[in-house]
Amino acid sequence: MTEWQPIETAPRDGTMVLGYEPRATKHKLKFMAFNTTKDGGFWVNAIVSGAIIPTHWMPLPKQPERDK
Repeated sequence: MTEWQPIETAPRDGTMVLGYEPRATKHKLKFMAFNTTKDGGFWVNAIVSGAIIPTHWMPLPKQPERDK
């Protein structure tokens, strides 16, 4: 398993990653992607609408292979 990495090293090309948001009151782990705008961009939660402020990230694991 990959270790947590600083958010500054996360991909900013729309790739879905697992993020950690320590200031969240409930769920600190989030499926997220970076949304690029003309003013820079922001991180968005893939499940619930709204911008988030993560501090760390890690890539999502590969999907399991399908049973044949």
